[in-house]
Amino acid sequence: MAAVVFAAIIPFCAWDKPSDVDYEDEVTMFGTGEGHWSDLAGSDFMFLLSSVSCFLFIVKTSSQDWGLMYLVQERGLSNNMASSHLIAMEVGGLVGSIVLGALTDLMIRKKYYFGTGKSPRMSIVQLCVAGACLSLNLFMFTIDIETSKAYMWVLGFVMGFCMYGALSLLGTIAVEVAPIQMTGSAQGFVGLAGNIGVIIAGAPMNYIASAWDWFGVFMLSNILGLVAFLILVIGKDIHASYKQAASGVKRLSTGK
Repeated sequence: MAAVVFAAIIPFCAWDKPSDVDYEDEVTMFGTGEGHWSDLAGSDFMFLLSSVSCFLFIVKTSSQDWGLMYLVQERGLSNNMASSHLIAMEVGGLVGSIVLGALTDLMIRKKYYFGTGKSPRMSIVQLCVAGACLSLNLFMFTIDIETSKAYMWVLGFVMGFCMYGALSLLGTIAVEVAPIQMTGSAQGFVGLAGNIGVIIAGAPMNYIASAWDWFGVFMLSNILGLVAFLILVIGKDIHASYKQAASGVKRLSTGK
């Protein structure tokens, strides 16, 4: 029912073109140039976005799917306490996606760029991934049977805020750095990497849990989260560009 209500509201809250909300009508950084799937596949920047999306989806999905079992079986929490953490994650994810989207839109309108690349959203993604790694470590090492419900809620909210917020921004950035005719393909490219992450967080993680324990699953998730953060730090100067190739066909490439 909630989905139906929101579906009825959304058409009245949408705009037809970017100029309706003070943006330029060329909605991507590369205007109206043409592109091809090979341009996306060969772009270092798209590879950065896709790899971070994949690793972060593994972390998020593992936390969602296996977090309850970890808290109940290895930390001795009741089902009610463990469920409160997952509920807080979902609430934090909802708030994070909206707040960070609005915040980075404001940064672009005010031309407030800092830290990385062409999109100020990348700096916020870095902070979110760092926050997700920190909160995951707190989830692994600070929760026990004596933990208060308030702490569980706050920690779950922060985890969801950072994870969902970063993933939402990655999809937006993928659209912004693609030629206008390939914005859907670019988002699908990053989404495909995310779906691969979801698959990895399923059966493979369950196998790891059966071979070791649930703590091993989250230790691996923690390592992958740190890898995603390192990718963002190392690749912070990768700069998407759209230039004329020697053959006269425009290609998507990267460079500082």
